[in-house]
Amino acid sequence: MKDQGGTVTNWNFELGSPLQMRRQGWRSDSVKVGDQVTVEGYPAKDGSKMASARKITLADGGTVFSGTSTNGSPAQ
Repeated sequence: MKDQGGTVTNWNFELGSPLQMRRQGWRSDSVKVGDQVTVEGYPAKDGSKMASARKITLADGGTVFSGTSTNGSPAQ
């Protein structure tokens, strides 16, 4: 993630298993080193730089889903 000042912050995103991701449209070449992607998801409750990814928009504008077994939303 890059803020308005240009400072980069690294995040860790949890995705589904490889089989779930393949069923959701991922291929081995969906994301390449250096690609910029947009990730929508649910951040960790403890404020750490971790999140459960829900939807990923690829560099070419295509969208793939995270393949998680649950919707990843915080418990109500």
